[in-house]
Amino acid sequence: ILDEFPLDWPPPSIAVAVQTVPFNVSGHPALALPAGFSAGGLPLGMQLVGRAFDEATVLRAGAAIEGEIGARAHPPLGTIGGAR
Repeated sequence: ILDEFPLDWPPPSIAVAVQTVPFNVSGHPALALPAGFSAGGLPLGMQLVGRAFDEATVLRAGAAIEGEIGARAHPPLGTIGGAR
Protein backbone atom coordinates (compact mmCIF):
# COMPACT_ATOMS: atom_id res chain seq x y z
CA ILE A 1 0.00 0.00 0.00
CA LEU A 2 2.84 2.43 0.77
CA ASP A 3 4.04 2.16 -2.83
CA GLU A 4 0.80 3.82 -3.93
CA PHE A 5 1.73 7.17 -2.37
CA PRO A 6 4.07 9.59 -4.15
CA LEU A 7 7.29 10.49 -2.34
CA ASP A 8 6.09 14.06 -1.81
CA TRP A 9 2.92 13.01 0.04
CA PRO A 10 1.44 14.75 1.93
CA PRO A 11 1.91 18.07 0.16
CA PRO A 12 3.24 20.79 2.48
CA SER A 13 -0.04 22.71 2.37
CA ILE A 14 -1.91 19.89 4.18
CA ALA A 15 0.89 18.07 6.00
CA VAL A 16 -0.06 19.39 9.44
CA ALA A 17 -3.76 18.64 8.95
CA VAL A 18 -3.05 15.05 7.88
CA GLN A 19 -1.11 14.50 11.12
CA THR A 20 -3.49 16.25 13.53
CA VAL A 21 -7.09 16.04 12.28
CA PRO A 22 -7.63 12.39 13.32
CA PHE A 23 -6.84 13.30 16.93
CA ASN A 24 -8.85 16.52 16.87
CA VAL A 25 -12.04 14.73 15.86
CA SER A 26 -11.58 11.67 18.08
CA GLY A 27 -10.83 13.52 21.33
CA HIS A 28 -7.38 11.94 21.69
CA PRO A 29 -4.83 14.42 23.10
CA ALA A 30 -1.66 14.74 21.06
CA LEU A 31 1.61 16.50 21.83
CA ALA A 32 4.51 17.23 19.48
CA LEU A 33 7.98 17.27 21.03
CA PRO A 34 11.49 17.95 19.80
CA ALA A 35 13.39 14.65 19.82
CA GLY A 36 16.95 15.63 19.02
CA PHE A 37 18.88 16.11 15.82
CA SER A 38 19.95 14.02 12.85
CA ALA A 39 23.61 13.40 12.09
CA GLY A 40 23.39 16.37 9.71
CA GLY A 41 22.06 18.68 12.41
CA LEU A 42 18.43 18.72 11.24
CA PRO A 43 15.78 18.76 13.97
CA LEU A 44 13.79 15.59 14.64
CA GLY A 45 10.41 15.46 16.32
CA MET A 46 7.96 12.99 17.77
CA GLN A 47 4.25 13.01 18.48
CA LEU A 48 2.65 11.45 21.56
CA VAL A 49 -1.01 10.45 21.44
CA GLY A 50 -2.99 9.43 24.51
CA ARG A 51 -6.28 7.90 25.46
CA ALA A 52 -9.33 9.96 24.65
CA PHE A 53 -9.63 12.99 26.94
CA ASP A 54 -6.56 11.97 29.03
CA GLU A 55 -4.49 15.12 28.54
CA ALA A 56 -2.81 14.81 31.95
CA THR A 57 -1.06 11.55 31.05
CA VAL A 58 0.17 12.92 27.73
CA LEU A 59 1.53 16.05 29.43
CA ARG A 60 3.30 13.99 32.13
CA ALA A 61 4.85 11.72 29.50
CA GLY A 62 5.93 14.74 27.47
CA ALA A 63 7.56 16.34 30.51
CA ALA A 64 9.43 13.10 31.28
CA ILE A 65 10.70 12.83 27.71
CA GLU A 66 11.80 16.47 27.68
CA GLY A 67 13.64 15.85 30.95
CA GLU A 68 15.58 12.96 29.40
CA ILE A 69 16.33 14.76 26.13
CA GLY A 70 17.36 18.03 27.81
CA ALA A 71 21.11 17.76 27.22
CA ARG A 72 20.54 16.84 23.59
CA ALA A 73 18.27 19.81 22.91
CA HIS A 74 20.90 21.50 20.74
CA PRO A 75 22.60 20.12 17.63
CA PRO A 76 26.23 19.03 18.01
CA LEU A 77 28.67 21.80 17.10
CA GLY A 78 29.63 21.86 13.45
CA THR A 79 26.70 19.82 12.18
CA ILE A 80 24.20 22.50 11.15
CA GLY A 81 23.68 22.48 7.41
CA GLY A 82 25.71 19.29 7.01
CA ALA A 83 29.06 21.05 7.59
CA ARG A 84 31.52 19.10 9.69
